[in-house]
Amino acid sequence: MNEPRDHCHRCGNCCLKGGPALHAEDRELLIANQLALAQLITIRKGERVFWPGDAKPAPTDLELVKLKGQGGDWRCLFYSMQTDGCSIYDYRPLECRIFQCWAPDKLKDIIGQETLTRNDLLHPDDPVRAYILHQEQNCPANRIDDLTPDATPDSAALRELQELVRIDLFIRSQAIGQLGIAPELELFLFGRPYFIMLAPFGLAAKETADGIRLEPAKVP
Repeated sequence: MNEPRDHCHRCGNCCLKGGPALHAEDRELLIANQLALAQLITIRKGERVFWPGDAKPAPTDLELVKLKGQGGDWRCLFYSMQTDGCSIYDYRPLECRIFQCWAPDKLKDIIGQETLTRNDLLHPDDPVRAYILHQEQNCPANRIDDLTPDATPDSAALRELQELVRIDLFIRSQAIGQLGIAPELELFLFGRPYFIMLAPFGLAAKETADGIRLEPAKVP
């Protein structure tokens, strides 16, 4: 019979499921240069995420800023597979500090509360704000859930998704080219590319002579 857990066993499971969302008090970590914007990723409003306790991802109704993943998955950027530990343990974000997998209620109480957004971390006069606004107005993440159920070959829904992929890529390239934005800031400033968000829905983007084309993803 397993004894009830009352302390961390350093299994790393919490770190393997994704980096934490940042809250208002985590802003101090950025001010002190203990975290950098290049280490963050934005989860856009309407994008699907795993909420604690949920069996499957669901669209978020608010924007989140999280620590990036690594190794092609959501494993937290600062999780070390060699030590089964956190490489920034002494200045880890709020959610990491309060999380106890054997008693998760304390974390659940702050989920979605006083979370940071891009606007909280960018200077009010930063010209990239205009590009972010353009992205949110012209290719909102919540259109994915609206359109994918009807995205059959040659359908209007699939054509709209293709156009959203094109607009998203155009905005990113314009911002990087015209503002001289470092590529490593892209995931913080614009989140995951639209075509990446479509992958779980079985759609893959292919660049053709006529532009971006979406088609069923190949199953390995």
